[in-house]
Amino acid sequence: MSIEIDQLNSRLVEAETKLKTEVQRIRKKLQITITELELTLDVANKNNIELQKSLKKQSLQLTVNWDSTPISLRFLFLIMLITILITILGTSIDVRRNTTSAANHC
Repeated sequence: MSIEIDQLNSRLVEAETKLKTEVQRIRKKLQITITELELTLDVANKNNIELQKSLKKQSLQLTVNWDSTPISLRFLFLIMLITILITILGTSIDVRRNTTSAANHC
């Protein structure tokens, strides 16, 4: 009986050692993944800051360009925008009417 207990203890120690080794391997792998993700996040944050700076600069440039645009061109631009919006809204209304009509016929 003593031999069986010794064998069981030996198996238990072996299984525990294997488990600890596996846990350490997984921990190292996760630490590497975390480090890589942190580096990727840092790069993304730096890119985001640069893009925000660029966007602000372009926005200011557009404001300057708009302010220096002659009134007649501004007026034409606004008329074009209004025409596009009316076309989009009209198409949207037509689609809704057609959808409603098709649903009513069913």
